[in-house]
Amino acid sequence: MDDSKHKFDKLIEGVTYREWVKGEYVYLVKFIRNLEGILGKERTHEIVAKHNMQLEIESRQKSMDALEKPFESLEDVKNWFHKMKKSKVAQMCQTNNDVPSPPGTYRFCVTECLWASVFRAFDAADIGNLMMCRIDFGAAKIYSPKLTLNREKTVMDGKECCAFTYTWDE
Repeated sequence: MDDSKHKFDKLIEGVTYREWVKGEYVYLVKFIRNLEGILGKERTHEIVAKHNMQLEIESRQKSMDALEKPFESLEDVKNWFHKMKKSKVAQMCQTNNDVPSPPGTYRFCVTECLWASVFRAFDAADIGNLMMCRIDFGAAKIYSPKLTLNREKTVMDGKECCAFTYTWDE
């Protein structure tokens, strides 16, 4: 394997991570653009956002149900994120770092995101935002009703990072 390649362009099962993600979303983006022409952009995005949020909530709920106990603190959330960030897909599809966090918060920045790279290459950052970025807010409430996410910028929107700040409300 050529170690000089960016991690997004390294092979898995005979295809690069970038090719894999492009293949997963190219036809969906085309479908959504066609729906925009039929239903209008606003209505289409409303439907896509609602549908995708529901799928993500169901998926995250299954993950939470599989835990031995629910999250009881911000430290539990932080530990879970650290565990998730160690997965092969997370390591190969994002670059992120914890940043200094004031008491009662957990902050990290995603500086590289394969999904942002792909959706932006499709000229579909708006769809990527609906499908990949917005879901983080709904997911936070699945982790715990006491957890709140604040994120004012994303790589999907062309910023230098996705700046996540989670707070635990007592």
